[in-house]
Amino acid sequence: MWNEMIPGIFLAYQSICDIRKRTINAFACILFSLVGLVLMGIQRPENLLSMAVGILTGVCLVVLSHLTKEGIGMGDGYVVAAVGGWVGGAKALAVLMIALFLATAFGMIQIAAGKADGKTRLAFVPFLTCSYILLIMGKV
Repeated sequence: MWNEMIPGIFLAYQSICDIRKRTINAFACILFSLVGLVLMGIQRPENLLSMAVGILTGVCLVVLSHLTKEGIGMGDGYVVAAVGGWVGGAKALAVLMIALFLATAFGMIQIAAGKADGKTRLAFVPFLTCSYILLIMGKV
């Protein structure tokens, strides 16, 4: 249970940073990743490959951020990598896919309501947080 709550708390903290400042705490991401690798590696050493795939998911987002000149925020990749180290590859991909769906739906609603256009930037970490909560609650 604690291993599901800790990533949720981390995501909530990063969501607040993303909404308020449009930035994430990179030091917290690195620290969270290292602690997760150690704790999860001790608790579930058979899942080290899955945890590496989870981190790689975030690294791919960071690379995509570079390629798109931060069309996707680099910090979002750091957050996905940090969470991926705790939850593993399959859950990291699921969290990312659900968050992308939620962000797309939210963006479409904002555009339809006339409150945004196609170039409006959204804080993405709150969608990762909602996605993670839905996933651990078993609603998706």
